[in-house]
Amino acid sequence: MNVEESRKVFIREALVQGEFNTMAPFFAHNQKLIHDIEALEHKSRRPDVLVDDELIYAFYDSRIPADIYNGAAFEAWRKEAEKHRPSCCICSAMT
Repeated sequence: MNVEESRKVFIREALVQGEFNTMAPFFAHNQKLIHDIEALEHKSRRPDVLVDDELIYAFYDSRIPADIYNGAAFEAWRKEAEKHRPSCCICSAMT
């Protein structure tokens, strides 16, 4: 298995594209923000309000450890990080 490639796909498809099924509060919050911003863009006819996918990818990539490459590993890491630091790096920065 190519962990580096799996990690890239996980971040891009699951987190950036919102295809991840998780109970993480930050993820639900972010998905709502994205939906609200997209509605605002449509209403105001300004398609440039939402940050592009590459910046969102870079954000996740910079905060998620290199050995996290799938949903199970992400959930285990996130839960442990939240246990020790309720405002863990990804959650506090995302909300």
